[in-house]
Amino acid sequence: AKAHERLVDALESVPQAFALFDADDRMVMCNTQNHTIDPIFADVWKPGIAFVDVVRESAKRSRAAEAIGREEAWIAERMEQHRNPAGDFEQRLSDDRWLNISERRTREGGYVSIRSDITSSKQREAELAAVSQDLHDANIQLDTALANMAQGLAMFDGEQRLVLCNAQYLELFGLPPE
Repeated sequence: AKAHERLVDALESVPQAFALFDADDRMVMCNTQNHTIDPIFADVWKPGIAFVDVVRESAKRSRAAEAIGREEAWIAERMEQHRNPAGDFEQRLSDDRWLNISERRTREGGYVSIRSDITSSKQREAELAAVSQDLHDANIQLDTALANMAQGLAMFDGEQRLVLCNAQYLELFGLPPE
């Protein structure tokens, strides 16, 4: 009894949503993070519910963005993924939040599911991608401007090493491109 209390206390202290399913794919237990991570779905995460019912309810409520408009196909794909876990995966929710989901088999044939909200990481990733695209676009504009200048132009660093130059600069001084 004391070991069980310690286990429950430990599971409640982790920031991830944790759920344990038995070999019949019915939820044995879950921590309260399951209710916190997706409050709209909190009524579903209850001991005794079959995993397939969790998935069906997710499709029915349009929680998984990729399920919208193709619910039955998504349920089949998600169940296949659950039965044959191949590591962590990401799932976008219909409210544009993101979850990292990890499912692992237990020795008794059940499953452990761990879900983390990674929305802020995905937002930073999108911001970095936008900045990277902006830099790429700016570099293309700079390259185009340099290539179309009538004058020769070169840029050197603080140690007088050539950083960049245009073709007209090379031509002006009779230098090879390399």
